[in-house]
Amino acid sequence: GMVNTDPRLKRINAVLLGLDVVSLTGLVHFTRGVESEVYLLYLLPILLSSYTFQRKGIYATALFVSLSYTSLLLVENASFLPFLVEQPTDAGLAAAYSHRLWGRILARSTMLVAVAFVWARFCQYMSGVAQQGANRLREQLDDNNRLMTELEDKARRETLINSINSALRTTLDLNQIFGTAADELARA
Repeated sequence: GMVNTDPRLKRINAVLLGLDVVSLTGLVHFTRGVESEVYLLYLLPILLSSYTFQRKGIYATALFVSLSYTSLLLVENASFLPFLVEQPTDAGLAAAYSHRLWGRILARSTMLVAVAFVWARFCQYMSGVAQQGANRLREQLDDNNRLMTELEDKARRETLINSINSALRTTLDLNQIFGTAADELARA
């Protein structure tokens, strides 16, 4: 099926997804952090996790993605934290900028976290739909294989019956030929 059950493969995939998220975090950092539009690529590891993991793994990936992005924004802008507690009118331009920056960080983080978990739910649902489709196809393939086996058996039986009929006809034809030949010889 689509969701693999081999524990070693799951561990390897978890490590690879973790490396993907760490790489994406570096990419977001080096492409202007909070201003970067590449943060949407964080949705890819969630999608990829739906091929290997079930619900728990998909949501764990969404959580890791959310924590990575939010932590990156907090660490990158930690120097502006002191200005956050001051009123914009008291500290001038730096405090005003800091308030706007933290508003943007909060908005971006909230949006990514919300989208990540909605996306995780969607990926989980679609993974289930794909699994059901794969199961139906497997059942149809099994049914088709059984039907083919039955048809091949029937064809073998019909071939055998035709061979027997042909042999019987040949035997009957020889008897008729011998009978006709005997009648002709008797008349002659």
